[in-house]
Amino acid sequence: MDDEEAGADNARKGPPPDTIHASVERLIASGKDLAEAEISWAKLKGRSLASLLRKGLFFGILATTGLMVGFSLLLVAGIVAIAPHVGGLLPATLIMIGIAFALAIIFGLLARNAFRDMIGDDG
Repeated sequence: MDDEEAGADNARKGPPPDTIHASVERLIASGKDLAEAEISWAKLKGRSLASLLRKGLFFGILATTGLMVGFSLLLVAGIVAIAPHVGGLLPATLIMIGIAFALAIIFGLLARNAFRDMIGDDG
């Protein structure tokens, strides 16, 4: 019975364990596979973000161009509208330039405060 019990013990233990060298090689191969998968995933994510950025930049440029054209037309319309009330085109143009600069300063200060809040700059 001793021989049978010894055989049963060996069967329960399974095949002999691998060497440390083989385990390390498998670990390194597994790490390489994981690194390659991570790099592939990062490249895919980068391409996806680049595509979204290109689209956003294109539509942003179109929107900015439309905004500039609209703002220019608004200034011209304002000059024409107030010219009879202020005594001519020159005073009306100067008034509209002053209004445009005042709006630019106000919006610039608001943008600066928004960026400071975003980056957490207290000073």
